[in-house]
Amino acid sequence: MLSLTKPKSIIMSKLIYQLVHAYFFKVEKTFQDKKIDLVNPDLIDKDIERRADVLPMLSRSKRLETMIKRAVEQGKTVYISGDSIDQDKAPEYPLISDLYLKTEVPPYFLFSLPSTGFPITELILYRVDGFHVGEVISKVTTLESRGIANDGNFADKLELLGYDFREEDQRFGRKKIDIMLYWKVLDDTNDDFIGLFAVFNSMFQRVDPARATTFYTLGGEKGSSKWKKGTIIKEDTTFYIPNLPFGEYYLALGILKKDGTTLPYYPASFRQTGRAFDFVLLLPFGIGIPAQNLPFRGR
Repeated sequence: MLSLTKPKSIIMSKLIYQLVHAYFFKVEKTFQDKKIDLVNPDLIDKDIERRADVLPMLSRSKRLETMIKRAVEQGKTVYISGDSIDQDKAPEYPLISDLYLKTEVPPYFLFSLPSTGFPITELILYRVDGFHVGEVISKVTTLESRGIANDGNFADKLELLGYDFREEDQRFGRKKIDIMLYWKVLDDTNDDFIGLFAVFNSMFQRVDPARATTFYTLGGEKGSSKWKKGTIIKEDTTFYIPNLPFGEYYLALGILKKDGTTLPYYPASFRQTGRAFDFVLLLPFGIGIPAQNLPFRGR
């Protein structure tokens, strides 16, 4: 039997840990000769120090990312099972949008296990194909959109000039939106900020964050603390669409500090009204309906 997994591989799996183990032990028979290590990310951080000035989610995720990078540097192939990417189960494990992931399905994997009751997407394997990095560019040429009512900036630190995006249906794995963001640095930040993608419904009410939240590190490996005043940064990241009921939705972007507090968004009217916001709306998307039929496309 041919397998898509390579020798010296690591598979990160959470809820289906035993199912993945059973498959590669009994079907692929790769655990016996130590070709594959299985890691449960829930167990990596159980003894991590909790500090008041650091968001626990960030500390946990950074430890996982460090482990992944170290394994890749050692020539190992790292896979993440779909249950660890499923934002409905654990939106903070790990910062999935910091990674380039490629879907790989081992032959017979989906057909060799008994019925489990888990959604089939949780049994998919994603191979870590790299780490996203913010890139300094001289200027922005064309943009898909600036966003919906994006006429201000984040706390006089960062201005979102706009974005390009591509919505993608995958044959296997989760539906996703690939987003290219363009930032203008208004002032030196000295902080590594966390981007927070959230979802609002058609009434512009935020959906339950446990079911519709994705975190990512601004700038990836070259975080925002390294950004210099006056530069323009291009970065690409991925938003995996959560399991939501049929309907119309909007994707929004917020920024968090390391301690979990919000970096507020100042609209153009902020100097007059003093009213700031936690998010800026980016783009509409639909579950079961075409996104182009939605209002406020933001072009």
